Amino acid sequence: MATQQFNTNIDVNGEVKGTSLDINGNADIAGSVTGLSLDINGDADISGSITTGQWRGTAINGAYIANDTINSQHYAGESIDTAHIADDQVTFAKASGVTPNVYDNIIKLLPSDFVTNDHAGVGKFGIGYVDTAGSSYGMKPTNAATELYTFVSIPQGMKATHVDVYDKYNKGVIVYEAQVNATTLTSKGTGNCNTQIDITDVDSTATNFLAIQVTTTATSDRVFGGQVTIAAI
Repeated sequence: MATQQFNTNIDVNGEVKGTSLDINGNADIAGSVTGLSLDINGDADISGSITTGQWRGTAINGAYIANDTINSQHYAGESIDTAHIADDQVTFAKASGVTPNVYDNIIKLLPSDFVTNDHAGVGKFGIGYVDTAGSSYGMKPTNAATELYTFVSIPQGMKATHVDVYDKYNKGVIVYEAQVNATTLTSKGTGNCNTQIDITDVDSTATNFLAIQVTTTATSDRVFGGQVTIAAI
């Protein structure tokens, strides 16, 4: 690559290729610039196109960069704080700690997330996954007295606002706030499966989580899964 140094004005109306320009004056380039290395200490007025070049001047003001043109690979890790992410954009940056089950602003409740309580008595615990598509599909209680529970950790900086549980027969649902370091259960809302439950908002803490109860009443009941809607605090 050839090197040219200019201490006064440069006015190029043609094509510049494979050139290293060291400009201490003013640059007015109206042509096409390819493979160019610019070291400008003065003013540059480039009205053509620059390809495969290297800018070595002062930093480019953000006002001159179009929206969405800088992608995540150009940001250092943790260099963008949550204050610069809109409240309605729940991303992994805000939902840290919960990755596989988070999709946009929901936490998915998978069949594997459900367990049984002890109401059925000793020897009658358990839940089975029926993998036959159709009327038998879903999580099956092994006893008519069994209730199904699922537990959800709310991501740091977020709050749980709504709960959906999907099942076969619109069974009753109770949403509790529980703690990993205490025995308290505080009801935050009730409703039925297949209808969204607008719970009392539950802000995340270091110890709390949601305990969601589905009141199954027969071994023919089936629970498919669910969703917890989250939002920024």
